[in-house]
Amino acid sequence: MRSLRQFWSVRRIGEDRVTLARLGPLRLWLARADKEWGFASHYGEDAELMDFAQVPEDVVPEDLKWTNVLFRDAPRDYVFEAVAPPKPITIRTTGPIGIPRGESSVFYLAVPVFIRIRVILNGNSQTLGLISSEKLRRSWFGSQADGVSSYANPMELQLDLDRITRKPNQIIYRVEINNCSSKMLSFDKISLNFKKTGLYSGVENLWGSPVQIDYSGQNKECPVTYSDTVPGDEKDLLEVVHSSKIEIHDLTKYVISCCNLM
Repeated sequence: MRSLRQFWSVRRIGEDRVTLARLGPLRLWLARADKEWGFASHYGEDAELMDFAQVPEDVVPEDLKWTNVLFRDAPRDYVFEAVAPPKPITIRTTGPIGIPRGESSVFYLAVPVFIRIRVILNGNSQTLGLISSEKLRRSWFGSQADGVSSYANPMELQLDLDRITRKPNQIIYRVEINNCSSKMLSFDKISLNFKKTGLYSGVENLWGSPVQIDYSGQNKECPVTYSDTVPGDEKDLLEVVHSSKIEIHDLTKYVISCCNLM
């Protein structure tokens, strides 16, 4: 497959065949019978793969755990949709970071995409399931009393886009943090919910709409703004998830984890 943009196009499953889709470490198996669809997944080595293959049934691993969805007459066409993680993502920095009052800084991060599997019949689509493209460890952000359940991101927050390892199964975001408080902002991790962001597919990876955090002080609500701006880091991007107009998505104090700079 020459371009990741092809991964999100409508396809038809072959007769008496099983489809194997590979995206990064994800191995996603699809099978169809007259009245049902089935899917199963596992994770291989972390690789820069993005392709489809029609394979005979006898090469399918025997230890897969299949999910089956029943129909009166199972459709043949299907499509994959790129989806931001359904829970907040906690991202650590490479070390404690400080931003003086009135200053701002831009960071980059990459998070694993989720794949929504849809089948299509007469122009209507039906969701079969939602699969993460990587194994994600569950985490907790904030206080024990009223924090939020999240995923721990496998990659750290970076100051330079060139330090992001480009992988076809990851969404790259640009995050601007503004210190609107009267003191130094010192932090070592952030937590963001990307469900409202627009997603765009390039040739080799996905891009998300830019995000802006306006920090006003510890234990105060922190506005997070998701814009409708198309990322400018790559040309000819294909919009795969529509972004909303500029809106405040989160008003919560559990966005930035403050720490002491020594």
